[in-house]
Amino acid sequence: MVLIATLAYCFYSVPSYQPTWPIDPVTIKATRDRRRSELSSFSTSSAVQDYPILVKQATAELAALDKKDYRAYAAVARKQVLYVDERIDPMASIQFYFYPMPYYADDNPFALYDGHYGSQEIAARYLAVSRYRQGAVTSNVVEERTSLQTLQRTISGGLTLFLLLVAVFLANDLVTNDRRHRTVVQGLPLTPWRALTAKTGLAWLATMGITGGFILILILTTVFRYGFGSLGIPITLFHLPPGRTAYFSTTPLDLYLAKWLVLLALLIWLFTRLTLLLSILFRNEYIPLLLAGGAIFSQALYLESGVGAIKNWTTWTLPTYFDVGKILSGYQKYLYQTDQITFNRGLLLIGGAVLLVELIVLLVTHRRHFALVH
Repeated sequence: MVLIATLAYCFYSVPSYQPTWPIDPVTIKATRDRRRSELSSFSTSSAVQDYPILVKQATAELAALDKKDYRAYAAVARKQVLYVDERIDPMASIQFYFYPMPYYADDNPFALYDGHYGSQEIAARYLAVSRYRQGAVTSNVVEERTSLQTLQRTISGGLTLFLLLVAVFLANDLVTNDRRHRTVVQGLPLTPWRALTAKTGLAWLATMGITGGFILILILTTVFRYGFGSLGIPITLFHLPPGRTAYFSTTPLDLYLAKWLVLLALLIWLFTRLTLLLSILFRNEYIPLLLAGGAIFSQALYLESGVGAIKNWTTWTLPTYFDVGKILSGYQKYLYQTDQITFNRGLLLIGGAVLLVELIVLLVTHRRHFALVH
Protein backbone atom coordinates (compact mmCIF):
# COMPACT_ATOMS: atom_id res chain seq x y z
CA MET A 1 0.00 0.00 0.00
CA VAL A 2 2.84 2.36 0.84
CA LEU A 3 4.52 1.63 -2.50
CA ILE A 4 1.25 2.23 -4.38
CA ALA A 5 0.69 5.53 -2.55
CA THR A 6 4.28 6.59 -3.29
CA LEU A 7 4.01 5.75 -7.00
CA ALA A 8 0.63 7.47 -7.28
CA TYR A 9 2.02 10.62 -5.70
CA CYS A 10 5.21 10.68 -7.77
CA PHE A 11 3.56 9.91 -11.12
CA TYR A 12 0.30 11.84 -10.76
CA SER A 13 0.50 14.51 -8.06
CA VAL A 14 4.03 15.79 -8.69
CA PRO A 15 3.62 16.36 -12.47
CA SER A 16 0.36 18.25 -11.84
CA TYR A 17 2.04 20.78 -9.57
CA GLN A 18 1.46 24.38 -10.60
CA PRO A 19 3.37 27.16 -8.84
CA THR A 20 1.30 30.03 -7.48
CA TRP A 21 3.48 32.48 -9.42
CA PRO A 22 4.33 30.56 -12.63
CA ILE A 23 6.73 31.70 -15.33
CA ASP A 24 4.23 32.48 -18.07
CA PRO A 25 5.52 34.86 -20.78
CA VAL A 26 2.20 34.71 -22.67
CA THR A 27 0.22 35.97 -19.67
CA ILE A 28 2.90 38.53 -18.79
CA LYS A 29 2.79 39.94 -22.31
CA ALA A 30 -1.01 39.95 -22.47
CA THR A 31 -1.30 41.73 -19.12
CA ARG A 32 1.36 44.25 -20.12
CA ASP A 33 -0.35 45.02 -23.43
CA ARG A 34 -3.74 45.37 -21.76
CA ARG A 35 -2.42 47.82 -19.21
CA ARG A 36 -0.60 49.75 -21.91
CA SER A 37 -3.79 50.11 -23.95
CA GLU A 38 -5.90 51.02 -20.92
CA LEU A 39 -3.43 53.71 -19.97
CA SER A 40 -4.24 55.64 -23.12
CA SER A 41 -7.95 55.81 -22.35
CA PHE A 42 -8.10 55.76 -18.55
CA SER A 43 -7.49 58.86 -16.52
CA THR A 44 -7.81 57.38 -13.03
CA SER A 45 -5.02 58.30 -10.69
CA SER A 46 -4.19 54.67 -9.88
CA ALA A 47 -3.74 53.79 -13.57
CA VAL A 48 -1.67 56.89 -14.30
CA GLN A 49 0.55 56.20 -11.29
CA ASP A 50 0.90 52.42 -11.43
CA TYR A 51 0.56 51.23 -15.02
CA PRO A 52 3.73 52.80 -16.44
CA ILE A 53 5.76 51.13 -13.69
CA LEU A 54 4.01 47.77 -14.11
CA VAL A 55 4.42 47.90 -17.91
CA LYS A 56 8.12 48.68 -17.53
CA GLN A 57 8.60 45.80 -15.09
CA ALA A 58 6.73 43.36 -17.34
CA THR A 59 8.88 44.40 -20.30
CA ALA A 60 12.00 43.72 -18.22
CA GLU A 61 10.62 40.29 -17.25
CA LEU A 62 10.01 39.38 -20.89
CA ALA A 63 13.49 40.57 -21.88
CA ALA A 64 15.06 38.38 -19.19
CA LEU A 65 12.99 35.39 -20.29
CA ASP A 66 14.00 35.91 -23.93
CA LYS A 67 17.64 35.68 -22.84
CA LYS A 68 16.87 32.76 -20.48
CA ASP A 69 18.50 34.80 -17.73
CA TYR A 70 16.48 33.53 -14.81
CA ARG A 71 18.51 35.37 -12.20
CA ALA A 72 17.55 38.65 -13.88
CA TYR A 73 13.96 37.44 -14.23
CA ALA A 74 13.78 36.63 -10.50
CA ALA A 75 15.15 40.07 -9.62
CA VAL A 76 12.60 42.02 -11.69
CA ALA A 77 9.69 39.67 -10.94
CA ARG A 78 10.34 40.27 -7.24
CA LYS A 79 9.79 43.99 -7.79
CA GLN A 80 6.54 43.28 -9.62
CA VAL A 81 5.27 41.01 -6.84
CA LEU A 82 6.11 43.52 -4.11
CA TYR A 83 4.67 46.46 -6.05
CA VAL A 84 1.29 44.75 -6.40
CA ASP A 85 1.37 43.47 -2.81
CA GLU A 86 1.86 47.00 -1.48
CA ARG A 87 -1.32 48.12 -3.25
CA ILE A 88 -3.59 45.50 -1.72
CA ASP A 89 -5.10 46.56 1.59
CA PRO A 90 -6.86 43.73 3.50
CA MET A 91 -9.08 46.30 5.23
CA ALA A 92 -10.25 48.04 2.04
CA SER A 93 -13.73 47.30 0.71
CA ILE A 94 -12.69 47.74 -2.94
CA GLN A 95 -9.56 46.19 -4.40
CA PHE A 96 -7.93 47.29 -7.67
CA TYR A 97 -5.28 44.58 -7.61
CA PHE A 98 -5.54 40.90 -6.75
CA TYR A 99 -3.29 38.03 -5.75
CA PRO A 100 -3.17 34.85 -7.87
CA MET A 101 -6.50 33.00 -7.92
CA PRO A 102 -5.41 29.96 -5.82
CA TYR A 103 -5.47 32.18 -2.74
CA TYR A 104 -9.20 32.84 -3.26
CA ALA A 105 -10.15 29.20 -3.81
CA ASP A 106 -13.00 27.74 -1.73
CA ASP A 107 -14.00 31.24 -0.56
CA ASN A 108 -10.91 31.43 1.64
CA PRO A 109 -11.70 34.07 4.32
CA PHE A 110 -7.96 34.71 4.78
CA ALA A 111 -7.21 35.09 1.07
CA LEU A 112 -5.70 38.57 1.36
CA TYR A 113 -3.55 37.61 4.34
CA ASP A 114 -2.42 34.37 2.69
CA GLY A 115 -1.72 36.30 -0.48
CA HIS A 116 0.42 38.79 1.43
CA TYR A 117 2.30 35.94 3.09
CA GLY A 118 2.84 34.26 -0.28
CA SER A 119 3.98 37.49 -1.91
CA GLN A 120 6.53 38.20 0.79
CA GLU A 121 7.74 34.60 0.69
CA ILE A 122 8.27 34.54 -3.05
CA ALA A 123 9.89 37.99 -2.98
CA ALA A 124 12.43 36.76 -0.42
CA ARG A 125 13.08 33.59 -2.42
CA TYR A 126 13.41 35.46 -5.72
CA LEU A 127 15.93 37.82 -4.14
CA ALA A 128 17.96 34.86 -2.88
CA VAL A 129 17.72 33.08 -6.26
CA SER A 130 18.86 36.21 -8.11
CA ARG A 131 22.00 36.24 -5.93
CA TYR A 132 22.56 32.48 -5.98
CA ARG A 133 25.96 31.57 -7.49
CA GLN A 134 26.57 27.99 -6.33
CA GLY A 135 24.79 26.44 -9.30
CA ALA A 136 22.79 27.11 -12.42
CA VAL A 137 19.48 28.96 -12.10
CA THR A 138 16.89 27.52 -14.47
CA SER A 139 13.16 27.99 -14.83
CA ASN A 140 12.70 24.78 -12.82
CA VAL A 141 14.77 26.24 -9.97
CA VAL A 142 12.67 29.42 -9.97
CA GLU A 143 9.42 27.43 -9.97
CA GLU A 144 10.71 24.90 -7.38
CA ARG A 145 10.34 21.93 -9.69
CA THR A 146 13.76 20.28 -9.34
CA SER A 147 13.98 16.95 -7.50
CA LEU A 148 15.37 18.38 -4.28
CA GLN A 149 12.94 21.29 -4.28
CA THR A 150 10.06 18.90 -4.94
CA LEU A 151 11.18 16.91 -1.91
CA GLN A 152 11.23 20.09 0.16
CA ARG A 153 7.74 21.04 -1.03
CA THR A 154 6.51 17.54 -0.19
CA ILE A 155 7.99 17.76 3.30
CA SER A 156 6.32 21.14 3.84
CA GLY A 157 3.09 19.64 2.51
CA GLY A 158 2.74 16.99 5.21
CA LEU A 159 5.09 14.10 4.32
CA THR A 160 6.10 13.72 7.96
CA LEU A 161 2.53 12.95 9.06
CA PHE A 162 2.24 10.26 6.39
CA LEU A 163 5.49 8.63 7.55
CA LEU A 164 4.33 8.72 11.17
CA LEU A 165 1.18 6.85 10.17
CA VAL A 166 3.35 4.27 8.43
CA ALA A 167 5.37 3.87 11.63
CA VAL A 168 2.21 3.32 13.69
CA PHE A 169 0.87 0.71 11.25
CA LEU A 170 4.20 -1.15 11.20
CA ALA A 171 4.45 -1.24 14.99
CA ASN A 172 0.79 -1.88 15.70
CA ASP A 173 0.75 -5.70 15.77
CA LEU A 174 4.36 -6.47 16.68
CA VAL A 175 3.39 -7.39 20.25
CA THR A 176 -0.06 -8.87 19.67
CA ASN A 177 1.25 -11.15 16.90
CA ASP A 178 3.58 -12.79 19.42
CA ARG A 179 0.56 -14.69 20.71
CA ARG A 180 0.69 -16.79 17.55
CA HIS A 181 4.34 -17.70 18.16
CA ARG A 182 4.48 -18.31 21.89
CA THR A 183 7.11 -21.04 21.77
CA VAL A 184 9.48 -19.03 19.63
CA VAL A 185 9.08 -15.85 21.66
CA GLN A 186 9.40 -17.57 25.02
CA GLY A 187 12.50 -19.38 23.83
CA LEU A 188 14.37 -16.20 22.94
CA PRO A 189 17.10 -15.35 25.51
CA LEU A 190 15.91 -11.74 25.80
CA THR A 191 14.38 -9.81 28.64
CA PRO A 192 11.02 -8.17 27.83
CA TRP A 193 12.70 -4.74 27.64
CA ARG A 194 15.37 -5.99 25.25
CA ALA A 195 12.80 -7.78 23.12
CA LEU A 196 10.67 -4.64 22.95
CA THR A 197 13.71 -2.54 22.07
CA ALA A 198 14.65 -4.96 19.29
CA LYS A 199 11.13 -4.70 17.89
CA THR A 200 11.29 -0.91 18.11
CA GLY A 201 14.61 -0.84 16.30
CA LEU A 202 13.37 -3.06 13.48
CA ALA A 203 10.19 -1.01 13.01
CA TRP A 204 12.23 2.22 13.12
CA LEU A 205 14.66 0.92 10.52
CA ALA A 206 11.77 -0.24 8.33
CA THR A 207 10.09 3.16 8.46
CA MET A 208 13.35 5.00 7.77
CA GLY A 209 13.91 2.57 4.88
CA ILE A 210 10.48 3.44 3.50
CA THR A 211 11.43 7.11 3.83
CA GLY A 212 14.58 6.49 1.82
CA GLY A 213 12.62 4.53 -0.78
CA PHE A 214 10.10 7.34 -1.14
CA ILE A 215 12.87 9.89 -1.64
CA LEU A 216 14.60 7.65 -4.21
CA ILE A 217 11.41 7.12 -6.23
CA LEU A 218 10.61 10.84 -6.05
CA ILE A 219 14.05 11.75 -7.38
CA LEU A 220 13.98 9.14 -10.16
CA THR A 221 10.58 10.34 -11.38
CA THR A 222 11.57 14.02 -11.49
CA VAL A 223 15.31 14.29 -12.11
CA PHE A 224 15.27 13.57 -15.85
CA ARG A 225 12.51 16.09 -16.50
CA TYR A 226 13.25 18.89 -14.06
CA GLY A 227 16.84 18.33 -12.96
CA PHE A 228 18.28 17.29 -9.61
CA GLY A 229 18.77 20.76 -8.18
CA SER A 230 21.35 21.73 -5.58
CA LEU A 231 21.66 21.32 -1.83
CA GLY A 232 22.69 24.96 -1.65
CA ILE A 233 19.44 26.29 -3.11
CA PRO A 234 17.97 28.87 -0.68
CA ILE A 235 14.81 27.97 1.24
CA THR A 236 12.67 30.69 2.80
CA LEU A 237 11.98 30.84 6.53
CA PHE A 238 9.16 32.92 8.04
CA HIS A 239 9.71 34.97 11.21
CA LEU A 240 7.30 36.90 13.41
CA PRO A 241 9.29 38.41 16.29
CA PRO A 242 7.32 40.35 18.95
CA GLY A 243 6.98 44.03 18.20
CA ARG A 244 8.43 43.75 14.70
CA THR A 245 7.11 43.39 11.19
CA ALA A 246 7.01 39.82 9.87
CA TYR A 247 9.81 38.96 7.52
CA PHE A 248 11.52 36.09 5.70
CA SER A 249 15.09 34.88 5.78
CA THR A 250 16.68 32.04 3.80
CA THR A 251 18.68 28.92 4.61
CA PRO A 252 20.41 26.33 2.39
CA LEU A 253 18.31 23.33 1.42
CA ASP A 254 20.84 20.88 2.90
CA LEU A 255 20.41 22.40 6.38
CA TYR A 256 16.62 22.21 6.01
CA LEU A 257 16.80 18.52 5.06
CA ALA A 258 19.25 17.72 7.87
CA LYS A 259 16.97 19.26 10.50
CA TRP A 260 14.00 17.42 9.04
CA LEU A 261 15.78 14.07 9.25
CA VAL A 262 16.74 14.69 12.89
CA LEU A 263 13.17 15.48 14.00
CA LEU A 264 11.71 12.78 11.75
CA ALA A 265 13.98 10.11 13.22
CA LEU A 266 12.99 11.13 16.76
CA LEU A 267 9.28 11.23 15.94
CA ILE A 268 9.34 7.82 14.25
CA TRP A 269 11.07 6.34 17.30
CA LEU A 270 8.55 8.07 19.58
CA PHE A 271 5.48 6.79 17.75
CA THR A 272 6.89 3.31 17.28
CA ARG A 273 7.71 3.06 20.96
CA LEU A 274 4.37 4.59 21.96
CA THR A 275 2.41 2.15 19.80
CA LEU A 276 4.26 -0.83 21.31
CA LEU A 277 3.66 0.52 24.82
CA LEU A 278 -0.06 0.88 24.14
CA SER A 279 -0.11 -2.66 22.74
CA ILE A 280 1.36 -3.93 26.00
CA LEU A 281 -1.08 -1.99 28.14
CA PHE A 282 -4.27 -2.80 26.19
CA ARG A 283 -3.35 -6.18 24.63
CA ASN A 284 -5.35 -5.13 21.59
CA GLU A 285 -4.56 -4.26 17.97
CA TYR A 286 -7.20 -1.56 17.47
CA ILE A 287 -6.90 0.64 20.53
CA PRO A 288 -3.18 1.45 19.98
CA LEU A 289 -3.90 2.15 16.31
CA LEU A 290 -6.69 4.57 17.19
CA LEU A 291 -4.83 6.31 20.01
CA ALA A 292 -1.43 6.63 18.34
CA GLY A 293 -2.91 7.40 14.92
CA GLY A 294 -5.30 9.94 16.42
CA ALA A 295 -2.46 11.63 18.30
CA ILE A 296 -0.75 12.42 14.99
CA PHE A 297 -3.66 14.65 13.97
CA SER A 298 -4.66 15.87 17.44
CA GLN A 299 -3.42 19.37 16.62
CA ALA A 300 -6.78 19.87 14.90
CA LEU A 301 -8.44 19.95 18.34
CA TYR A 302 -7.05 23.40 19.11
CA LEU A 303 -5.60 24.82 15.90
CA GLU A 304 -7.19 27.96 14.51
CA SER A 305 -5.70 30.98 12.79
CA GLY A 306 -3.75 33.14 15.23
CA VAL A 307 -4.31 30.85 18.22
CA GLY A 308 -0.67 31.07 19.34
CA ALA A 309 -0.91 34.81 19.91
CA ILE A 310 -3.86 34.29 22.27
CA LYS A 311 -3.11 30.94 23.89
CA ASN A 312 0.62 30.65 24.47
CA TRP A 313 0.29 27.09 25.79
CA THR A 314 -0.37 25.87 22.24
CA THR A 315 3.28 26.62 21.37
CA TRP A 316 4.32 24.12 24.05
CA THR A 317 2.03 21.24 23.07
CA LEU A 318 3.69 18.31 21.33
CA PRO A 319 1.18 17.90 18.43
CA THR A 320 2.07 21.42 17.26
CA TYR A 321 5.46 20.03 16.21
CA PHE A 322 4.44 16.85 14.42
CA ASP A 323 4.28 18.43 10.95
CA VAL A 324 8.01 19.11 10.85
CA GLY A 325 8.06 20.67 7.38
CA LYS A 326 5.82 23.54 8.50
CA ILE A 327 7.99 24.08 11.57
CA LEU A 328 11.17 24.38 9.53
CA SER A 329 9.67 26.69 6.89
CA GLY A 330 8.07 28.87 9.55
CA TYR A 331 4.58 28.36 8.14
CA GLN A 332 3.45 27.13 11.55
CA LYS A 333 4.49 30.53 12.94
CA TYR A 334 2.25 32.19 10.38
CA LEU A 335 -0.71 29.94 11.24
CA TYR A 336 -0.30 30.48 14.98
CA GLN A 337 0.88 34.11 14.67
CA THR A 338 3.79 33.66 17.03
CA ASP A 339 7.55 33.37 16.63
CA GLN A 340 7.88 30.84 19.46
CA ILE A 341 7.41 27.70 17.34
CA THR A 342 11.00 26.83 16.49
CA PHE A 343 13.21 23.87 15.63
CA ASN A 344 14.95 24.06 19.01
CA ARG A 345 11.68 24.01 20.94
CA GLY A 346 10.47 21.12 18.82
CA LEU A 347 13.70 19.23 19.49
CA LEU A 348 13.27 19.86 23.22
CA LEU A 349 9.64 18.71 23.34
CA ILE A 350 10.06 15.67 21.10
CA GLY A 351 13.26 14.63 22.88
CA GLY A 352 11.51 15.04 26.22
CA ALA A 353 8.56 12.93 25.03
CA VAL A 354 10.94 10.18 23.87
CA LEU A 355 12.61 10.11 27.29
CA LEU A 356 9.23 10.01 29.08
CA VAL A 357 7.97 7.10 26.97
CA GLU A 358 11.29 5.29 27.49
CA LEU A 359 10.93 5.70 31.25
CA ILE A 360 7.37 4.33 31.21
CA VAL A 361 8.43 1.39 29.04
CA LEU A 362 11.30 0.67 31.42
CA LEU A 363 9.00 0.70 34.45
CA VAL A 364 6.33 -1.44 32.78
CA THR A 365 8.69 -4.08 31.41
CA HIS A 366 10.56 -4.41 34.70
CA ARG A 367 7.50 -5.14 36.76
CA ARG A 368 7.61 -8.43 38.62
CA HIS A 369 6.28 -11.36 36.57
CA PHE A 370 5.84 -9.14 33.51
CA ALA A 371 5.79 -10.98 30.15
CA LEU A 372 5.22 -9.79 26.62
CA VAL A 373 3.09 -12.85 25.90
CA HIS A 374 0.44 -14.06 28.32
